Amino acid sequence: MPVSLYSYDFDENGTVDPIVTYFHKGKETPFASKDELVKQIPFLNKKFLAYKKFAKADLDELFSADKLKKATKLKVYELASCYFENTGKGTFKKMALPLIAQSSTLQAIAVEDFNEDGFQDMLIVGNNYEISTQLGRMDALHGVILQNDQKNGFVELDNQSFDVPGPARDIKNLQIAGRDYYIITINNDTPIFLAKNN
Repeated sequence: MPVSLYSYDFDENGTVDPIVTYFHKGKETPFASKDELVKQIPFLNKKFLAYKKFAKADLDELFSADKLKKATKLKVYELASCYFENTGKGTFKKMALPLIAQSSTLQAIAVEDFNEDGFQDMLIVGNNYEISTQLGRMDALHGVILQNDQKNGFVELDNQSFDVPGPARDIKNLQIAGRDYYIITINNDTPIFLAKNN
């Protein structure tokens, strides 16, 4: 079942209201809590004063079937971080990255043969602090090298000696005094420099 985004001016105040939904026990329900939704769409507090009544309401009772039909609707069916293998002739095979890559959001990937075995590996960084306070930060990823397993997949390298905490946003190659580095930018913080093994 998909996660969906409805975009419409549900309270008719001139501002588009984004409503994210998911399916719970086969029923489409808003992702946000009642407390969060009434900050965005105050009429819901008058219509559904009790939490129990709000929890039992169908989506079209909350926002009206007519408005939901008029809303721009986008759906997502895959939330895992994946890569796509080019199998030739314009076809691609979706492959999920290892579990460590699913621990937070991915924001940047550097592709290089880090262990010099002739196969491309990945340095991945990410995290997201700009998220609802109700959910907390997505901060479990501290940068990791995923080694190509030479079987169309990737594995986490053990004993990595670097740490990239915080909301990383980009990775670039940089040369300083003849030595190669990766510079990793961190949102609202100091960048991190990782020296390549030369």
